[in-house]
Amino acid sequence: MTIKYELLYFKFHGLARLPRLLLDMTGESWQDRYPQDWDKEKQDQPFLHIPVLTDFQEDGSKFILAESSAINRYLAEKAGLMGSNARETALISQFYESWGEIHQKYWPLTYQFNDMLSAEQIDKQMSDLREKIIVPILTKHDQALAKNPSGFYVGDKVSTSSDWMSLADVAAAASLPLFDYKNQVTKETHPHLFALHEKLSNHKAFKAQEARFPGKC
Repeated sequence: MTIKYELLYFKFHGLARLPRLLLDMTGESWQDRYPQDWDKEKQDQPFLHIPVLTDFQEDGSKFILAESSAINRYLAEKAGLMGSNARETALISQFYESWGEIHQKYWPLTYQFNDMLSAEQIDKQMSDLREKIIVPILTKHDQALAKNPSGFYVGDKVSTSSDWMSLADVAAAASLPLFDYKNQVTKETHPHLFALHEKLSNHKAFKAQEARFPGKC
């Protein structure tokens, strides 16, 4: 089988969680590639970091794309997950970017600042982040989903399957279980977000992703 895509990243989910989901959703053949000598290999990457996507073209050339957000949008477009018109695309991007903001604020407190801040400082900042940003933003997300009979962020086709999902829906379903909400975001408080996650988690791409690196972030 001819490989259509190759994704360069490490042997854990990280920033490749969403690209790998989207690659499965394109229906094309693809493969992971893991760095063997990253200090040396990073010099060959567009911006010295990963993930990096290679799209092998029919004429033998390669389209190489860096930056996880750009990769996600490119693959979502290929998979038909960016809406049917400019307005839908803009709305999908809006909700997708909102999830990205939460990731950008949450993970540095979880990993990067451990050597810079005390445990008490991290707990305080994490508590503020939950109460002032994460919970209010996800409440807005839940309200947006509640207004749409489809159960998705964008589009009005009612479905009990994942047929009408978008990049925003995939990002939400993939992201929702990753954060520690301290019981401030639950099925009771945010039912539509959890319903979306439950619907999409049955998709074969989600099942394949979770089986890829069990127990790893």
